[in-house]
Amino acid sequence: MSVTGLLVERVGTGVCQVGPIRSIKIPAGWIEGSGKPFSLGQRYVIPFHPPDDDDSELCLFYRGLPIPEEDSSVFRKYLQGAHQVLFSEDTTSINDSTQKSITQLREVLGNTNNNQVLSQFYFPANYLTDEQWAEYAKEYGELKESAKEQAEVGHWFHLRRAEITSINGSSVLSVVGWYRDPKTHLRESELWKIFIDGDHQSPECPVLEVFLSTETIEQFNKYCPIFQETLNTIEWQ
Repeated sequence: MSVTGLLVERVGTGVCQVGPIRSIKIPAGWIEGSGKPFSLGQRYVIPFHPPDDDDSELCLFYRGLPIPEEDSSVFRKYLQGAHQVLFSEDTTSINDSTQKSITQLREVLGNTNNNQVLSQFYFPANYLTDEQWAEYAKEYGELKESAKEQAEVGHWFHLRRAEITSINGSSVLSVVGWYRDPKTHLRESELWKIFIDGDHQSPECPVLEVFLSTETIEQFNKYCPIFQETLNTIEWQ
């Protein structure tokens, strides 16, 4: 499948086709926003929102370029394996095993990979004492300032749950969490995102995303059942 095969096509009223998705039914009454093309490859996001709430969106998103072959292979091994919860803030501690799973999928996770699970692994300055920071700065040299800046900002995505699950017989990666403002550290928006292998035949996987984004947890709780119903309408190629 070429990149053009990942462009969204309308195949009926409120029905879209894209990549491995033969059809997905958009919620009745939801309004399509304008596509937002970017200059990088074929990147796009197509948003749909309720008629009375344009702060909440259901989106089809392709980031424009595939992930590297090595990361593609790892992602596919997870999808071909047993369904499993990789992380849940309610039941899972942040340990070596958790970090390993989330780290292996960091390229797939895109802008949700800067989370509290990986932050300690990639940006240990967040967790060092003054004495430990001095040793860290000596070891990493030119990375000192960028690491220090990252330590002050911290992670911008709070991961609530990550799991390998199934939608109508096809395995996907599901991620739930929320973004925070890097300056105020306040909760900024809610997210439920599904990551899909956009082309099983390509060595480098083009990751297709379907997600729900809202400004508040109240909106999120309201639209989650609708998003789940939308996912249940997916028919695969």
